[in-house]
Amino acid sequence: MAIAARVWETIDPKFAARAYQAALKAWRFLQEHDEFIWDHDSFDDDGSGAYEQTTDLPDRLWAALELSTLNRTEQPIADLVKQVESHPITTISWVDASTLGCFDYARSANCLPQIKAIVVKKLIDSAEKNLAAAKASGYRYTLDYSEFAWASNKEGLSRGIAMLLAAEFDPKPEYRENALAQLDFVLGLNPLSKCFVTGIGSDPPLNMHHRLAIASGKIIPGLLAGGPNNKSESGVEPFGKGPYSYVDGSRSYSSNETAIDYNAALFFAAAAFATAVNQTSNQQ
Repeated sequence: MAIAARVWETIDPKFAARAYQAALKAWRFLQEHDEFIWDHDSFDDDGSGAYEQTTDLPDRLWAALELSTLNRTEQPIADLVKQVESHPITTISWVDASTLGCFDYARSANCLPQIKAIVVKKLIDSAEKNLAAAKASGYRYTLDYSEFAWASNKEGLSRGIAMLLAAEFDPKPEYRENALAQLDFVLGLNPLSKCFVTGIGSDPPLNMHHRLAIASGKIIPGLLAGGPNNKSESGVEPFGKGPYSYVDGSRSYSSNETAIDYNAALFFAAAAFATAVNQTSNQQ
């Protein structure tokens, strides 16, 4: 609702005002109630399992940041500096997507300088950590051998995104160069020479763990596979083989499924560099 109030302010001021009041009402409700934990235990769904969401603090932080970007009299900024200082910048995931809120806040004309300084420093520190990991890899990949787990492709892309976000405040060429390396990895520059996106490349996935694809017998293009997974929860892909713990099989749900957040990371990274390519082509 806070985002709606900002976006619609110059388009439909009356609707924007209603959205702002709704945002405030929701915020006051949160202030009057302890944190909510809406995740479920693994026994609740044997076919999927829990997302390991144990707190709603990242969501509360993002809500506070969005409200604070609105130049209004009532803003939830009393404890915002403390919250931002204590909350880590993490790779974007189901569990914690607040890095997007922090980034959005730092780009706002209405942000508080002291909070922006904290956010920018954390973004750059995170980028430097990922950059160091990339430099230690022959593939310039940010995951080391032991870090390949469920959704490793999404994790690598998310680390690349962290570097892209930092580059908006510190245009260090190495950030973009190594963010691109994460995209290169999932598109085929990896030990398996495997493109992990259906429908493109010389060796894309053919047997995704995807209900519609399995039922129809068709390959749906543009889906990102989860990628190598040391833990091999499905028992199909090799266990503990790092970047080799992958099987292009429909039963390998822990290495060959796709998901909305996987493709969100893929499209974010691809769009960042597709824009650069289009700009170069237009200039030529």
